[in-house]
Amino acid sequence: RDLREADVLDNNPSPGLAKITKSIKLGHCDAFVSHSWHDDAHAKWSALQAWADDFEHRRGRCPQIWFDKFCIDQSNIEADLRCLPIFLSGCKSLVIFWGPTYLSRLWCIMEMFTFVHMGGDLHRIKTIPVLRAGREAEDQRALRESFENFGTLKCKCFNADDKERMLMIIQTAFGHIPKFDQSVKHILRHICAAGSLRIDIEVDEDDDGHASRCCDSSQSESGTGPEDDAEDPDRMLKPCL
Repeated sequence: RDLREADVLDNNPSPGLAKITKSIKLGHCDAFVSHSWHDDAHAKWSALQAWADDFEHRRGRCPQIWFDKFCIDQSNIEADLRCLPIFLSGCKSLVIFWGPTYLSRLWCIMEMFTFVHMGGDLHRIKTIPVLRAGREAEDQRALRESFENFGTLKCKCFNADDKERMLMIIQTAFGHIPKFDQSVKHILRHICAAGSLRIDIEVDEDDDGHASRCCDSSQSESGTGPEDDAEDPDRMLKPCL
């Protein structure tokens, strides 16, 4: 198997990992993997393995995924990050590995929101809890608290300039940050209501009709993304996980 646990323990640049990637047409990548580097690495690896094994069992093949450390050009990270909407729209589904720190990382929030904004239906989002062995109940509480206390202005970003730019984009698009916060929590509520993540989050009864598009998350990997015959492919992983 090409992807190893040692490769995903940290986000230290490793340009050599690009050798196990391949180019693929937009719409043919099975999943964009969204995760926080600040969640427990071993718990996240276990969750990733379990998801990939389930995918292979149901589909008869290994998943093809977009994973940041492998698929972003390590020699030109800033330029590749500008292509995030293309990478997201080129994937059939968004798989969120939701650990206690996920909602505190601004890039994670932008990945999730961008996927929906680019036309990704909520039923194409799958959330996988990242829980440490023996501390599952504690981490489940942490997930719930991270949702209850979510606020974009509280989110952290490794690069302060990145955070400033993203906040400016959000402010321009939504008028004010609290409106964006409501939109993010709206998305999360209905992902959870669909059953993909079992934590105690109340679903608003007066949400607008957009939420009604959310259906059983078990369908998220069978959905199809846009078929694009453009010559410029997104970069993604080939491996069995």
